[in-house]
Amino acid sequence: MLSTRSGHQHMGLRLLFVVILVACADRPRSSDDRNANPPHSAALEQPTSGNYLGTFHDSDADYAEYLRLNGPSSAFYDGIRWVRICELTQNDRQIAFRTAPLFGGVFVFSGTVGRAEFRGPLTGFARSEEVGFRRVDDGDSNATGFYSDLRYVEETGDNVGAELLVAAIAGQRTVALMIAEGSAGSPLIGFNQVKAADTLRFELWRSSEAPRATAVFQDSIVFVSLTNEVGPARRLRKEFSLSEFYDQTPTGECGR
Repeated sequence: MLSTRSGHQHMGLRLLFVVILVACADRPRSSDDRNANPPHSAALEQPTSGNYLGTFHDSDADYAEYLRLNGPSSAFYDGIRWVRICELTQNDRQIAFRTAPLFGGVFVFSGTVGRAEFRGPLTGFARSEEVGFRRVDDGDSNATGFYSDLRYVEETGDNVGAELLVAAIAGQRTVALMIAEGSAGSPLIGFNQVKAADTLRFELWRSSEAPRATAVFQDSIVFVSLTNEVGPARRLRKEFSLSEFYDQTPTGECGR
């Protein structure tokens, strides 16, 4: 995602704010919260086939990217759609890929394999960021999956609504929240995740004055609200399992 990116043709601009939440130990937690602390170390993990979440940083917030490694079916998520990966180099020391061209641009990554991640520069749409990718999985939560109320407004060419991805990294709960109001941007990574029963609370940015979010899970529905919003909570329906979200058919043609 990296920066503001071109949307679908004839769809105008969209603004997508995504929050990825990785549990940390900065706050007290309820006794039933098994996933409140992220791992401090992990065994060596090679960049084999699987689903990955990448992170990069700036002074105010952390950001995320989604990647699927699966040979000729590999794809990169640009914030709106999965884009086909046309060139992939993958071994126990390095990984590199290049996506199909889309709206006049491509995404290019070249990184080295570390203990818990593979890391390197990701370039796309006139920006480059140092991104570290780690594998995601289902974890042990019944809430795992992809929730959405996102819709396309034909009159304005905008996507409006929200999306929530619930997964795990190294056994720790990971939540990705996207709120769409205009043009596409990179996901935000949250922190200070606190869970009690069916309710999950988290912070969004490092500023103490930034809004906080609450997600309440009820079967196949999650109600999401921000402290700076007026009105009822957003009602998101579970649309995909985690694997179904990552396995969506990519767009883009290779060899062009």
